[in-house]
Amino acid sequence: MHLLTRLSLALALLPLAAQSQPLDSLITEAVSAHPATQSAQAQQASARAGLASARWQYWPTPSVLVETAGTSATDSAYQGDHRVATLRLQQPLWTGGRLSAGLSRADAGLAYSQASLDEVRQQLALRVVQAYGDWLAAQLKTASHGKTRAVHEDLQVRVKRRVEQGISAESDLVMTDVRLQSLAADLSVAQLQQDTALVRLGQLLGRPVLGAELSVAAPRAVDPAWLSQLEGVLADGVDLLVDLGGHTSTHRLGVFALRAAPVQATFLGYPHSTGLSAIDWLIGDAVVSPAEHGHLFSEGIAQLPGSVFCWAPVDAYPLPAPREPGAALRLGSFNNAMKLTPRTIALWSRVLHALPGAELLLKAPSLKDAEVQARFAALFAAQGISADRLVFRGPSGLADMMQEYRDIDIALDPTPYNGGTTSLQALWMGVPVVALAGTNFVSRMGASFLHTLGRPDWVAEDDDRYVAAALNLARDIAGLRAGRPALRARMAASALCDVDAYVQAFQALLQRMWVQHCAGGGGRLLGSARRGQAAIPSDVRGATKRTS
Repeated sequence: MHLLTRLSLALALLPLAAQSQPLDSLITEAVSAHPATQSAQAQQASARAGLASARWQYWPTPSVLVETAGTSATDSAYQGDHRVATLRLQQPLWTGGRLSAGLSRADAGLAYSQASLDEVRQQLALRVVQAYGDWLAAQLKTASHGKTRAVHEDLQVRVKRRVEQGISAESDLVMTDVRLQSLAADLSVAQLQQDTALVRLGQLLGRPVLGAELSVAAPRAVDPAWLSQLEGVLADGVDLLVDLGGHTSTHRLGVFALRAAPVQATFLGYPHSTGLSAIDWLIGDAVVSPAEHGHLFSEGIAQLPGSVFCWAPVDAYPLPAPREPGAALRLGSFNNAMKLTPRTIALWSRVLHALPGAELLLKAPSLKDAEVQARFAALFAAQGISADRLVFRGPSGLADMMQEYRDIDIALDPTPYNGGTTSLQALWMGVPVVALAGTNFVSRMGASFLHTLGRPDWVAEDDDRYVAAALNLARDIAGLRAGRPALRARMAASALCDVDAYVQAFQALLQRMWVQHCAGGGGRLLGSARRGQAAIPSDVRGATKRTS
C-alpha cells in the first residue's frame, strides 16, 4: 500500500482533534532528530554548493565586471579592459561541455540527496503513525476498562444476591470472579502496550515521551451506544452473540469488537467477512463459503447444510397465467441497477447476441428515471444491443412486482454481486434463474440456491457456460411457460423452504460453536452436516465455559 494511503487510513481512524500535540508535529520532530535526516541534509547542502560552483565556475562575478569597466582612465584603456571582460564572458561558451557536465553532476547529487531525505521522512512518518496508533488503541482499552469493570462488579453483586436466594448456582458466581480476573489481566496488558508504544516513540524522537503529550479528551472512537449495549449483553450473561448487520449503516460491530460474548458469529445480513478478529465464525454453507475459501475470511467458517438462506413467501402470490404462445422469448432481471456492472452487461449482451429474437426486461427503482434508462441503453448499445430489445420498468408494490414475473421467461443473475431475495422470488414465481459461480460469498449466492434446489445445470463456472445454460433453457420456451407450477412445487419441497429443518440445523450449528469453545477452540471450520443429523454429543450439550 502506498505510504500516503496508509497515512490517510491511519489518520482517519485516529481521533486527533483532542490531541495536545498533533501527529504531524511528532512526525516533524522525529524526522529532525534522526541521524539519517541530518546526513541527508548534509548531502543536500553539499549538492547545492556543488551546483552553485558549477554554475559560476567559468563566469566573472558582477563585481569584477563593474570594477574592470569603471576604473578605466582612458578610452583605449577602457576598450582594452572591455575586451578582456568580453573574452571572460565568452569563456563559458568555449568550455560548454565541461560546464554542462559539472551542472549535470551537481543536479544528480541534489536529486539523490532529496530522494534520500524523502525516503527517511516517509519511513519515519510510517513508524511514528504505527507507534501512535498502538498507543491510542491501548489507551482506549484502558479508558473503557473502568466502565466495563463496573458493569461486571455490579453483575457480581446481583449474582451473589441470586446465589444467596437460591436462584443461581455457585458456579455462576465463580464465573463472575473469573471474568473480573480476566479484565484485570487485560488492563495490565493494555498498560504494558501503552508503555511500549511510548518507548518506541521516544526512540524515534530522541527524548522521553509522556502519555500526557498524546492524551485524548475521551475515548471517542468507542460509541457510547456500543458501551451501553455491551452492558446489556454482559448483564444478560449471553454465551453466543450473532451479528446480523455486518458493515451496514446501522451495524453494532463495536459491541462485538469489545468482545461482548465468549463466542461471536456473523450471519446473513452482510455477505462477506467482517474483518474483525473478535468475531469467531462466519455462518455460510459449503457453496458460498467452501473450506478452500478460508483465506478470504478473518472468521472461521461454520457451514449450514443446504443453503445459508431459507425462503418463506410473505404472501401466497398466486402464479400468473402463462405468457401467450407467440410472445417473444424474454429474459429479465429485477435486481437493483447498481448490480448491473459492466461485466454483467457484457455477459447478458452475449446471451442476447446468441438469442437474436429475445428481449431483456430490466426492473429496478432507479429505472423510473429516463436519464438512467438512457444510460443503460447506451451501455448495451456499446455491446451491439439495440434499444428496441430492452424493456425498462420502475418500482411497484411487492404484490404487483411478483405478478410481473409473468412477463419474463428466464431470469439472469448479475455478477459479481448476485441476486439474493430477488432470485428466490423469481424461482418462487416459477422462473428459472441462470447464475455464474464466482470466487467469493456474494458471487456464489445464486449457485447456493440452485444447488439446494437440485438444479446445478443452471449454474455456470464461466461466461461461456453461462451463455450455454441460457441457450439450453431457451430451447423449450413452451415448456418453461407451462412448467412454472412444477418449479414452484419443487422449490416448496426443497431445503430452501423447509423452515423447521433449517431452524434445527441452525441450532445444531450454534451448539457446535459452543462445544468447540468449551473444548479450547482452535478450529477454523465447522463443516456442514445433513439436516437432521445429530451434531452434538449428549454429554457435552450442557457444557459451560464463559471465561472469554
